[in-house]
Amino acid sequence: MKLYLTGLITLALLLQQCSQKQTDDITPDVEQPVQATYQVEYSANTVVIDDAGVKTLTKADITTGVYTFRNPPEAVTKLEVGQIVLLSGNSLRKVTSVQRSGSDVTVQTQPAALTEAIQNGIIAYDTDFRWTSAQAGGRVGATAGVQEWSRELTYSGTIAGWNTEMKLTPTPDTLRINLKLVKKVGGQDAAVVRAEGWLSNFQQHTDIRIQNGELTSFVHENRNLKGQIEVKFAAVQNASNVQATISVPAELSFPIRVGPIPMSLNIGLVAKVIPQLFGESSSEGSFKLTYDSDLGFAVRDGAPESRSALRNPLYLLTGKTGSAGFEAVGFGVGLEFPKISLRILGGIVVPSLVVNTAVYSVFEPPYGGGLTAACQEGDISIKAEAGVELSVLSLSYQPVQITLFNDRKTWKEGSCPP
Repeated sequence: MKLYLTGLITLALLLQQCSQKQTDDITPDVEQPVQATYQVEYSANTVVIDDAGVKTLTKADITTGVYTFRNPPEAVTKLEVGQIVLLSGNSLRKVTSVQRSGSDVTVQTQPAALTEAIQNGIIAYDTDFRWTSAQAGGRVGATAGVQEWSRELTYSGTIAGWNTEMKLTPTPDTLRINLKLVKKVGGQDAAVVRAEGWLSNFQQHTDIRIQNGELTSFVHENRNLKGQIEVKFAAVQNASNVQATISVPAELSFPIRVGPIPMSLNIGLVAKVIPQLFGESSSEGSFKLTYDSDLGFAVRDGAPESRSALRNPLYLLTGKTGSAGFEAVGFGVGLEFPKISLRILGGIVVPSLVVNTAVYSVFEPPYGGGLTAACQEGDISIKAEAGVELSVLSLSYQPVQITLFNDRKTWKEGSCPP
């Protein structure tokens, strides 16, 4: 019997774009990028609305594609159907209709790709990513700015039947995580999961290259990303039906802007619980994983490649770990932390840059399969994967999935199969 779980560090990227009928070399006036390059040649069909023009927006609905301006500049009033419009610091759209009523101009749009706006160009940045960045903001549920991120971000509520408490706390060097999950059955605690750990500051590099209206390369790297997570759990037989995916509705948001293109790096958390407990059975575990890594990839002419490394992973059992029962039983926990999305142009370019961390404890009694004695098995795994969705950048690219690295540590006692 095996329990297979995945935890997740997802890193995604959303880049929004600007366009003019000329070549721009713009240095952004934001704190975060320590080095940025925006050198582009826009297509003849592209119109750029600068920051002042964007301020005349009274309505912007990316879902319906309706943008309404009041007393806008001439660049807006002269928009024509079929043009690509880059709203500086906002979005990139294709115009499908323009209506004028008094001082108002309503523009109906549909999504556009970056390669429709830019004929040739380089969009790149390098930044030292700090969890205590003054630009960061917290979000709980659908409301932004509910909590002041300079202190911490907290969540408390019930998700998928689990009482959930989460706290993210920034320090000068790390982001600290505290998570507690409790499943009650009949008023009693049937399963309790606790996770504590940290994630270091890191260096981030992103590079987009376009030539002759085609995306020739996309590189995204997160260097020197260190982390530690300790997971403890205890569960009894009446927790056998509590399998759940717990997506905490709280996230951190870190804005980055390169030229007229805004990006946001969003950090969230997902936990997964997979029990297999039957009859009079129980399971408990205490695991710790510490790692140092580079997480990144490149897509060149449609071909993905890993630019990642896992260095010196340390796997520890930090407390009593084992399961018991009259048949094969076990309990597993996967933690997706951080779950990172990086957005470009209002669309997700990297829907997942993931470090899957998972732990489990299983027990097999001495029957069947040639076992002469009971088997106790515990396991920690770490697997990094990247999912890449480049349609925001180019209409010609299909989604790709890349495995970056994969490692695990297993402990066995008794008569266990190989």
